[in-house]
Amino acid sequence: MHDAYEKIFNQRRYDLAGDYFEPDFREHNLHIDDGVAASVAHQQALGGYPCTILRTVQDEDMWFVHGLYHFLPVAMSVVDIYRLNMAGKVVEHWDAVTCLTDDRGAASIAGAAGNGQELPPAEKTK
Repeated sequence: MHDAYEKIFNQRRYDLAGDYFEPDFREHNLHIDDGVAASVAHQQALGGYPCTILRTVQDEDMWFVHGLYHFLPVAMSVVDIYRLNMAGKVVEHWDAVTCLTDDRGAASIAGAAGNGQELPPAEKTK
């Protein structure tokens, strides 16, 4: 999954998405339709999904990727969950999203942002 994130999300090599995802993979995010074409269209509409991977866990055919997504000025902590088939391609995706900043860049939580940077205390972001 590290290679997929680097190429697809950070380098925006959407032409390579089919190397990692089945064309009709099941997307459980209600904002995105199933399949590679819908996922790529969503990424392009947002200007890409730049991401720093914080940690990954694999359990048999499941991958869990915890990352920090940079949609300036909004930062989000996301856990992506993927189910892969025997060929190693994604056939299903879920995600859990927490916004770390609002649309003005103000921190919604205090403490470590996961990338080594400290977020200001909540009372300083109001």
